[in-house]
Amino acid sequence: AAAVGRAREPAARLWAGGAAAVVVDCETSYVRLGLAEQLAGHLGAPTVHLAQLRAENLTDVVRTAA
Repeated sequence: AAAVGRAREPAARLWAGGAAAVVVDCETSYVRLGLAEQLAGHLGAPTVHLAQLRAENLTDVVRTAA
């Protein structure tokens, strides 16, 4: 969670600068911390769950984000 806090300001700068981003959620345990969603929120970016990560899905998400 501390890493997301440290990433907040740089992520906001990227978003303000118009950078397109996609965050891949790699959390797979029973207890999920929601860190990817928090980071995505700071970036203004969509989140793709690791289980859904397929080439065609990622391509669609990246095209939408760009």
